[in-house]
Amino acid sequence: MGHLVKGLGHVVPAAVVSATEEAGRILARAEKEAAALRAAAQEEVEAARQAGFAAGKEAAMAEVSALLRAARARVEENLASSKDTAIVLARRMAEKIVGCAIELSPDLMNAIVAGALDVSRTRAGKVIVRVHPDDRVAIEAGRPRWTTRLAAAVDVHIQPDPAVDRGGCVVDTPSGRVDARLQTQLDALERALRDAAGAFP
Repeated sequence: MGHLVKGLGHVVPAAVVSATEEAGRILARAEKEAAALRAAAQEEVEAARQAGFAAGKEAAMAEVSALLRAARARVEENLASSKDTAIVLARRMAEKIVGCAIELSPDLMNAIVAGALDVSRTRAGKVIVRVHPDDRVAIEAGRPRWTTRLAAAVDVHIQPDPAVDRGGCVVDTPSGRVDARLQTQLDALERALRDAAGAFP
């Protein structure tokens, strides 16, 4: 049996009404499912965006971290190089200053010999003080000042030796050797500077 559609004046078969109702339910269900799919898709898009953002942020942080490590290594390299340059420069300056001081003041050369003899602690026997030939005259002239500090049993001989740089001496005693060459003292200074520089990263 059919249904009467009001206002139109004709009868619509029950199958059409049933099909229309079923179509309405299907359409409503489809719209509901579409809305749910759209919401799920939106959630997935948002989740993907957040994941992409997090991954991008993580990648950017990794890149920044790598750049910072590289920059830090470069700074440490430059600092180490600067320390080395400063030490070499300090040594060269010391060489020049001491060299000029010895040329201007022969008393300084005598003080170096006297200090080396004091370090040797020789009480008796033959002592040979080897000096550069150009320093011999100044050493001989200053002998009275530094021999008064020695024991009477010490017999000091000044020996010119071109292997000894100007401004230094080597003292050979019966008990050993004191190397008071300028080169040796500057080597010790350089080692001390390098040790000190290594203590300050």
